[in-house]
Amino acid sequence: MTVVGWSPDGAAVVRARLAEVRDELERAQSRLRTRTWPSAAALSIDDAAVVAGVQALADDAEAACGLAIGDLDRLGVAVDLAGWSYQTTDAVVRGAVDWAADRLSVGLGVATRAFVTAAVGGLGIAVVGAGVLLMPLVALAARNPHVLSLAGGAIDAASRLAAPLLQGLQSLVQQHGPDLVNHPVFVDALRLAMAQLDDVGAGFALLPGSPWRDDHALGAGAMVATLLGLVVTGHAPRLPGSTPVTIERGATGAVQGQAPAASYTDAFARIQSMESNVEIDRYELADGTVVYQVFAGGTQEFAFDHPDTAYDMTSNTENAMNVEGGETFGSADAVLQAMEEAGIGEGDVVQMFGYSQGGAAVAGAALGAGVSVHSVVTFAGPVGRVAVPEGTMAVAVQNDSDVVSALAGPHVDDRLVLEGSPNLDEITTRRYDDAGQPLSDLWVGGHYPEAYWDTAQQLDALDDDVVDAVWAPVETAQLGPIEVESAGWDVQR
Repeated sequence: MTVVGWSPDGAAVVRARLAEVRDELERAQSRLRTRTWPSAAALSIDDAAVVAGVQALADDAEAACGLAIGDLDRLGVAVDLAGWSYQTTDAVVRGAVDWAADRLSVGLGVATRAFVTAAVGGLGIAVVGAGVLLMPLVALAARNPHVLSLAGGAIDAASRLAAPLLQGLQSLVQQHGPDLVNHPVFVDALRLAMAQLDDVGAGFALLPGSPWRDDHALGAGAMVATLLGLVVTGHAPRLPGSTPVTIERGATGAVQGQAPAASYTDAFARIQSMESNVEIDRYELADGTVVYQVFAGGTQEFAFDHPDTAYDMTSNTENAMNVEGGETFGSADAVLQAMEEAGIGEGDVVQMFGYSQGGAAVAGAALGAGVSVHSVVTFAGPVGRVAVPEGTMAVAVQNDSDVVSALAGPHVDDRLVLEGSPNLDEITTRRYDDAGQPLSDLWVGGHYPEAYWDTAQQLDALDDDVVDAVWAPVETAQLGPIEVESAGWDVQR
């Protein structure tokens, strides 16, 4: 397994550690400079010689401290330059890749238009559009028994001809599909493609490019996906926000006397122990600091507009609508409601954690929170283009084989991305089909909790200051003999 990550704050963290060492050296140098020695006149010749030798060593140590301080200053400047250089180079490379991707996507849209036009005739685009108007006539024709008979015969004949091809395609997909979907190259390609859908559409419309930024483009795409998804399911169309989510008190997976999550494995284990969609733990530290840790779990029902829970695919698509400065939709709105009901106020330390849909929920909630949020840590969350509030530390833990986390496109610059490469063949899953047999194909194996548990363990084993900076408020805290206060909420519509 490998873990890679980059953050514009990386150089600042290293610089802070160098400053701490410099302060220690300055204090040592000051003690050496202000030292006092016994008078040589009051000492014997042998003792005076010993004192003189010690004085010489102290003088050398003081001079060495000065040299070391100078070296640290030069090293600090080098770290600053390296951080600036890395950030600038990264920005240039990202800009070039985005520009090239935009141009290629526009070209793909133009080529798609040409293909569609050639496939259905010179007036194909107009005919396809007019076909929508002809749907009532088609519906009337379908009521004629002769038309139904002819259509049925044509469909049967086409089915017999296509059967061998479909069987071969099905076999190919079953054999190689999981390997393709879980391949890091496919995941990266999907992540980039998701940010270019608007440019493909612009090319199809013969426009030079999309005027939208990538995050707005993804928001518009989520709106379209929501409408289409709800229409296809047969339910009345619901625009995001038209039917707000609500919360009701539920159980909590917290245990008496538990400590705050202070590592990636702690946080992920707490998410896995949840008994409600959203849970909030409150801790009071020995110095009086109040810490709230907010947890949001993964999707509960993989259907649109599910009658039993709002933690469904509708909330998944609504979460993609959450942009900075806008209204909060989906399960992100439920997280905000739970935070308000829990009594979180300004001045409290707020840390937010989420897995899959829960990751998108806490990332979106942080944008609309009325209080300062210290940190947002997401596991497998499709949060790429979700903005990061000013002053918030954002960490995205994702696997290079996780296609779900790629659905939100590339990450914004203000988020630290930690990417794991778990060996899916070695991960034992606890997933079964309807007959109780273990599932053999890991279609989204990189997204499974078992894969992220492996990644969380590897992250903690790194013992890296940048990776672990998010735990600073709790890992060094002196906890008194307090009892944890915890509450849970389920999400409905």
